Amino acid sequence: MFGGLPILEMYTRSFAMWALTVVSIIALTFCIERWRYFHKSRGRISEFVSRIAEKVKSGQFSECLKDCGERATPVSRVIKEGLKNHTNDETTVRELMTNTISKERMKFENNIGIIGTISHISPLLGLFGTIVGIIRAFHDIAITGSGGSAVVAMGVAEALVTTATGIIIAVPCVVVYNYFVRRVTTINSELEIARDDFIIRLRIYHEEQKNAEKKS
Repeated sequence: MFGGLPILEMYTRSFAMWALTVVSIIALTFCIERWRYFHKSRGRISEFVSRIAEKVKSGQFSECLKDCGERATPVSRVIKEGLKNHTNDETTVRELMTNTISKERMKFENNIGIIGTISHISPLLGLFGTIVGIIRAFHDIAITGSGGSAVVAMGVAEALVTTATGIIIAVPCVVVYNYFVRRVTTINSELEIARDDFIIRLRIYHEEQKNAEKKS
């Protein structure tokens, strides 16, 4: 029951309820989809980078590429780009890795905007339902010529229920949207740190190689 109205009758009377139901399903779908993607991409970045750094230090680039190929994570793809181009100058390596980080960020941000949009439009849809409900209530008063509670009850119930439904949908969407945005920012920072750490290790390796060549 919705405010004293049967469910079917509420949907029959209110377009806003249909719209709110649709956007709630869309929001839930994308929340689950994004959570699964974030969970699948999760990995201990610092441990992986440390392990790769040790191999870079000894020049085991083929082993590093193998390790990156075995892991389908954002950090492995960023490091792999650096490994494939490790013979280039440092600026080029940095730019290529930065481009890969940007691509990974775009993957994480995919569909998050939809959740944010729904968090904004749900209260507006609820407000639209409220306005329609109140208009219907006044229309019923005009037809009957009476302002009794029995006359306006259905219109007011429709108004209040759609408002409440819009808020109920919006609040969790706002929370989830902010969480995902925060996670994207954190992951992007971690990837940038991993890139910088890799480039430093690579620089040390090349300097050691140059020094060894000079001594020989």
